[in-house]
Amino acid sequence: MKGGLPAVIDPLRLAREGARLVGRLPLESMRRLKAACLEARGGVELALQFEQSAQGLGQMRGHIEARLTVRCQRCLEPMGLTLKSEPRAVLLSGEDRQEQLAAGADMIVITKPVSLVELVEDELLLAMPMMPMHPREACPAAPFLAPDAAADDATSENRPFSVLGKLKRPRE
Repeated sequence: MKGGLPAVIDPLRLAREGARLVGRLPLESMRRLKAACLEARGGVELALQFEQSAQGLGQMRGHIEARLTVRCQRCLEPMGLTLKSEPRAVLLSGEDRQEQLAAGADMIVITKPVSLVELVEDELLLAMPMMPMHPREACPAAPFLAPDAAADDATSENRPFSVLGKLKRPRE
């Protein structure tokens, strides 16, 4: 794998060793992320730290960043998109007790070695906006948009359930 990064990792072992993975993965190797892009050039920068908590559980934290070219869903023109992810996850083996974790903690259950590319790709897909768009003022479609539609949407006439708020208020 480019950048001296392993193709397959054992996150639990890396956590026991206190390992750090730093490098670059080719975007070309990320099939699902590549499908959302207009071109598959470039790479994904990553810095992941694996360590053990005071309770003896493995943890992964770090930074992942990719610069992509995607299609703006407003104007359908190409646009640059920078995806950043700051993963923080508790690494569990199949027999670890999940009840001892804080509610809301991100967990990854490890039952076998993990593809580093897939782990990084999953993090980036979670960071990807559902509908990537240029900023409103920079979008080529801006001249064709209704003026300040966001402000108009906030008015009660454009909110179909605003009447329900009045029904919830106690009567005087």
